Amino acid sequence: MKEFFKVLRRFVPPYKKYLIYNILNNILSTVFSLFSFALIIPILEILFRINKVQYYFIPLGSTNSLKSELVNNFYFYIADSITTYGGSAVLMMLGVSLVFMTMLKTGTAYLALYNM
Repeated sequence: MKEFFKVLRRFVPPYKKYLIYNILNNILSTVFSLFSFALIIPILEILFRINKVQYYFIPLGSTNSLKSELVNNFYFYIADSITTYGGSAVLMMLGVSLVFMTMLKTGTAYLALYNM
């Protein structure tokens, strides 16, 4: 293993910039991949009224859990958008955001392979 690191120290320095870009783009691609399809589930639950919970706006910092505040406020804004603009407009926004997130995911995956 020590010999492997000696070889890496010898050959990697000219390509250090590309290595950093590759790692950064792989991380971004993974994050976009997680969030692109994870956003569909709560919106569809509210849109098709699978989840009957009523959501209210909670100011940030009022409770101990930042995650629960963010999730609750996200659900509140989606439910408010459905009542304001209608279900089909929110579904259209969902489709546009899904396409945009997929483009970001694919673009960062391409850049990671390009920098490889």
